[in-house]
Amino acid sequence: MNIPDFRVEPAHFRADHDDLLIIFNVNKKPNDAPDSAADIINPLSIYVIARDNQHQPVGAGELTSAGTIEGLAVIPKWHNQGVELALLTALIDKAAKSGLTEIKAQAVESHKALFEGLNFRAVTQNEPSIYSLTPVSQPSSRPNPKPAPESIEPVKMESLMAIMEASIQLISSARRQICIISKDLEWPLYAQSAMIEALKSFAIDNRNSLVMILIQDPNALNGRSHPLIDLAQRLPSSIQLRTPTEMEDLGYASAFLLSDQRGYLFRLNNDQAKGDWSPCLPSRTKQLAELFERLWQRARPCTEFRALNL
Repeated sequence: MNIPDFRVEPAHFRADHDDLLIIFNVNKKPNDAPDSAADIINPLSIYVIARDNQHQPVGAGELTSAGTIEGLAVIPKWHNQGVELALLTALIDKAAKSGLTEIKAQAVESHKALFEGLNFRAVTQNEPSIYSLTPVSQPSSRPNPKPAPESIEPVKMESLMAIMEASIQLISSARRQICIISKDLEWPLYAQSAMIEALKSFAIDNRNSLVMILIQDPNALNGRSHPLIDLAQRLPSSIQLRTPTEMEDLGYASAFLLSDQRGYLFRLNNDQAKGDWSPCLPSRTKQLAELFERLWQRARPCTEFRALNL
């Protein structure tokens, strides 16, 4: 494998449960005794997972609530392709963002050079496999409040690719809330892996985050698996689906996506790849947010897609 083609993304203890178990048990032989640590995905831990370009898991790592890196594992054919380093770097970044000032790790022999290369140091000579990195983050004075960003004039979009790129930029900039209204979660936009991963990362990385989605015609999706519906079923507390009940709301022809950072993307017609967007235009975003709130309050929960195990 000459050109590694993988990405590292946040993993959710429930949404990615099966894939995490596959990785953490990758070196387990059929006759091995059960390993309770490898068979339990801890909801209090932070996980990252590496996937290839077919979305298959190739590696994973865990940062426990106590600040210990555990379960750094990669499938054999992806060894020495940079996956271990990418996973470890992601976990260190997660630790810093969580406010941890020290990370400990139990390094297997093959990972010792990797840990030492990132400035981990052995805790004691008596425990050569226990490493520590300190400090993760340096204390600093509280920064001055950032000035409110200036309004940015909207940009016209004429293609699906432009709409996709603008949507992902808005999702990536959001902090607590994203609002979406769509007729049927059009497949060329909302079923694409880039869109799904952007929404998943937003839901996992931002505490108390919420994606609110209004689907006007949920029956159009009956009998067809949709990646965004699947994600909502796995993350029901972060992604909520509703459908309008009023005829006027059902007939609303436009589609839009709003970020709580005062950005918007608007298409006059849901069936056309044309529209305009701005990463920050408070006046327009506020107008659309007020409309969305009225539609949302009149809508009902979209029980058509409720997972059986919820």
